[in-house]
Amino acid sequence: MGALVEIQEVALAEPLAPELRRGYVDEPHAGAVLDAHAVDVLGWALGARARAVAVEFAIGDEPFWRAPLRAERTDLVEVFADAPEARRSGFATTLNLIGAPAEFELRVSTVLKGRRRAPLATIRGRRRWRRDRSPAFAELVSVVIACRGQAPRLDETIESALAQIYPHVEVVVVEDGPTEDASQIAARYPGVRCMGTRRDGEPAPAPGRGPSAGVAQARNAGIRATNGDFLVFLDAGDRLLERAVETGVRTLDEHPACAAAVGACRSGTRGGGRPGGPVQPAVARDQYARLMRDDWAGSSACAIYRRSLLEHVRGFEPSLDAMADFAFNLAIARQFPIAGHDMPVAECRENGREVGGDPGTMLVQTLGAMRRQQRYVRRDRELRRAHRDGVGRRKRYWGEALAGQARESLRDGRRRDALGQIVLLARKWPRGVWRLLRAGRSRSG
Repeated sequence: MGALVEIQEVALAEPLAPELRRGYVDEPHAGAVLDAHAVDVLGWALGARARAVAVEFAIGDEPFWRAPLRAERTDLVEVFADAPEARRSGFATTLNLIGAPAEFELRVSTVLKGRRRAPLATIRGRRRWRRDRSPAFAELVSVVIACRGQAPRLDETIESALAQIYPHVEVVVVEDGPTEDASQIAARYPGVRCMGTRRDGEPAPAPGRGPSAGVAQARNAGIRATNGDFLVFLDAGDRLLERAVETGVRTLDEHPACAAAVGACRSGTRGGGRPGGPVQPAVARDQYARLMRDDWAGSSACAIYRRSLLEHVRGFEPSLDAMADFAFNLAIARQFPIAGHDMPVAECRENGREVGGDPGTMLVQTLGAMRRQQRYVRRDRELRRAHRDGVGRRKRYWGEALAGQARESLRDGRRRDALGQIVLLARKWPRGVWRLLRAGRSRSG
């Protein structure tokens, strides 16, 4: 189920540098589709003024691999009879290209005695994703439902997963801490499994016994307990539309370079009222920058993910539990394209998750997710601008919500709560304290 790379072009340096007499890359060939863990590169090189001793491989500025020139090449002995080093001028090495950019240019350079370097060839390629079609995993989609105190609406979520037009779906419910009869509800549906989670994100066989580990760890446990090539994550209370999985799998088939497909999400109501229309359009370009600015991918209920991407991206981050979806999608969009489409695939309801309802927690964790992007954007002016805009928007949005919460605490006489909220506001969005003071003065006036 791992990642693949497709070799698009193998080109020798033209013209060869004066330091090189001749050289060639025998493998890989253009058009080859290879396992990204093990890309075999074979060839040879002969120096003109100094002996060639090795080849180096680089993507970007810094070489990441070096292979010696010592493989036997008897085919070159007669051609270069005046060069005794021709017999041992070959190289044969295996590269691990996991983590390479979606579209990459692998530069091959010859290292000459005296540490001089000369370009030999360029290998251009792009990432692809493998579909495992073995009988055990063929076309299987795993739907992981995280449930924390939302058992009364769990049946709707399970039924929406089981009602998919797409036939190959497994459903796993992960209870995050004590819940109300979630295991009994899941037991009504043949084939639906229910389990708990430990604080380390490992599945726990007895659900609903231990303390809450958080929705991020519940999803991580669900990943470890499932087998599908594709993953869908729901919170209890979310509902998949009946063609959601079919649309997602088809979209990924049509976009083999994409790690995930994201559709539109309809907003629902706590009481099960009529859902609204799609809340976000598909984004095709500058996806990482746009995600930092406005979180266009939305809830994970709108997405279907290739399991293979977990070779590159860690699961959901426990320390950012309230922003688990956002942080996960950022890690993906930074490295891979995402296939966005406008088809509604889910109804995402207000699920009452405790951390998700607290603006202080949301402010801290959304800024934490953005802080983790700093080292990836510092060398790109447009990404830095998108990051700065995104941080500003989130400070303003959650800061205003936190200021409103502080006003309510003061009005209700909960001074200790208000003090903590004001201190947090001063640390994360000082402008909010000024707005809070101005609002207080206007009321007193």
